[in-house]
Parts: sequence; C-alpha cells; structure tokens
Amino acid sequence: MPKLLNLLLAVEHGMKKPVWDCTMCGQCVLHSTGMTCPMTCPKTLRNGPCGGVREDGHCEVKPEMRCVWVKAYDRKVSLPLPTVWK
Repeated sequence: MPKLLNLLLAVEHGMKKPVWDCTMCGQCVLHSTGMTCPMTCPKTLRNGPCGGVREDGHCEVKPEMRCVWVKAYDRKVSLPLPTVWK
C-alpha cells in the first residue's frame, strides 16, 4: 500500500506543480480560488489578500508579481460554472 500511495503522490505532484504551481501543502483549495494556488503568495496567506495589494493589483512584497488573490478572483469569475457555484 505505501508504494501505491507514493506513486499517487508522485503523479499528483507531477500534474499539479507545472499546471497550478502547487506547493503540495495538503490543504488544497484550488476549487475555491479559480484554480489559483494561494500558497504561491509571498506571505503564504491562504485565507485572503493582505492589506498591501497595490492599486494595479500587484503584490506589495514582489511588485512585479500580480496578487495571487486578485488573480484568483479574476479566474473564479471567468470560470464557466453555474451561477449558484460562483
């Protein structure tokens, strides 16, 4: 059984890392964040944006990076889901 689990974890990481920049934190919320991993935030804020999001939607820590939570919102709104799910 441990070999099968290791295989499944390797496959999961092999898919999630390149597609969603997944950090394999074990608390996946991709379904709630428009398929954007919030753990890529420089502050690793998992529950929402900090108070330092710039007016242009970029991060206060890494100004060249778009805020993960702004990106999550934009993606969530644009996903083709039924309106009751949004």
